[in-house]
Amino acid sequence: MPVQESARIRATTKQLEAARLLALGNTEEQVADKLGITLPAVRDRLRNLMACARVGTPRALVHRLLEQGLLEDLALPHPPSVRWDELTQRVCGGLRFDVPDRALQATIARALGIPGADAGAALARVRQDTGLTDCALVALAFRHRWSADGKENTVAPGTPPRAEPPALPSTPAPRAQDRTRAPAPGKEAVMRLLADELVPEKVAGRLGLSLGTVYRYMRSFRTDLGLETVSVRALLCAWYERELLPRPCADRPLVAPGSDAVAVWQWLGLDVTDADLPAAIAGETGLQVSCVKNVLSTLAAIEGTPHLAGLVRAGYERAVLPRSGPGRHAISLVGPDGVTKVGRDVQAVRIPLISLPGLLKAAGPPLRGPALVETATLSGVLFLPPGSVTGWKAPGSSLVRRDHVYRLPPPETRTGVQHWAVPPGGPLWKPQLLRNLLCGRPA
Repeated sequence: MPVQESARIRATTKQLEAARLLALGNTEEQVADKLGITLPAVRDRLRNLMACARVGTPRALVHRLLEQGLLEDLALPHPPSVRWDELTQRVCGGLRFDVPDRALQATIARALGIPGADAGAALARVRQDTGLTDCALVALAFRHRWSADGKENTVAPGTPPRAEPPALPSTPAPRAQDRTRAPAPGKEAVMRLLADELVPEKVAGRLGLSLGTVYRYMRSFRTDLGLETVSVRALLCAWYERELLPRPCADRPLVAPGSDAVAVWQWLGLDVTDADLPAAIAGETGLQVSCVKNVLSTLAAIEGTPHLAGLVRAGYERAVLPRSGPGRHAISLVGPDGVTKVGRDVQAVRIPLISLPGLLKAAGPPLRGPALVETATLSGVLFLPPGSVTGWKAPGSSLVRRDHVYRLPPPETRTGVQHWAVPPGGPLWKPQLLRNLLCGRPA
């Protein structure tokens, strides 16, 4: 039996309650609303649960949980009043296949030996007749034992199962110190595949890794780059800007999307979660959050990509994201001589080290600028744009004298005499915002 189908899923109560609501026909947004949590929290629970179940789609996850009896007493919807023929029932049963949505229709057609158009028409019919989501239809098919290929697992036809290797009785078992494990793909391979595929699930499938392993690689990348969030978009911006990956050639003309669109595009490198990105861009550009969301949707439609990371790649191809752009990933503190001089490259404000954690917490990730820790003087140094401050009055802080020279540590430095509490690479501190925070006023 394939390993994928025999492994017992270990799920937490919170993960199962999110999956249960999904199986009952709720969207991820509705699940978040009913559980009183954020949408990213719902997606994290489902992602972790899919990694435990070794599947890549919510549809396959629901089937696996039902198969193992982890969604008992599920109040499933009644069958439609319109009687479906056997072919339609089998098409509905094929929704459990663990393939991307775009490949689902072709996979079901191949399993049933019918034209793709017929499979598409049957899928449209079951969705229209019931008004249910695909996850709820998987639960409905499971209850009525509708199957596309006469099997109960989620492996699509033609997919080679990952089986246990047969034992060789004539060969003695190796000693523990002699056992070797197949080498895991290097970080560079994961990095390049993420840049190509943009979706962790696809990378896991291509490299034969679990989804959890891919996310561990991504967390490692985040630490190496000094980022605060784990998203393919932010990672891609940092890789391109630091030339860890070759940048896409700027050989595509800009499709005149308007000044608002260009402004939004240039701030895609902000080191915030994808869910917080529209609000963070709105804060930087002065646009309404709804306007930012509309612009992002329009750009995604123009570029033909559903992923924000795809817009990053397209931004470089259209020369909207040059090295000198204003995004969080694009600002350097270092002058042409390799040092940072106050007055020429930056202005700097020094505060007591004990005050730094509270200040960073009050600012939040979208508004933080670079913050350097100097353990020798027990102080924190906050960097502002050059020429942005003429006089400085804020309690517990002082302006660093002009022409003072800093030899800054690498962005990934997190310990030592000089290290970063917030690494450079993003916008500098805004003077008025910093004054308000130091005076205890709202940001």
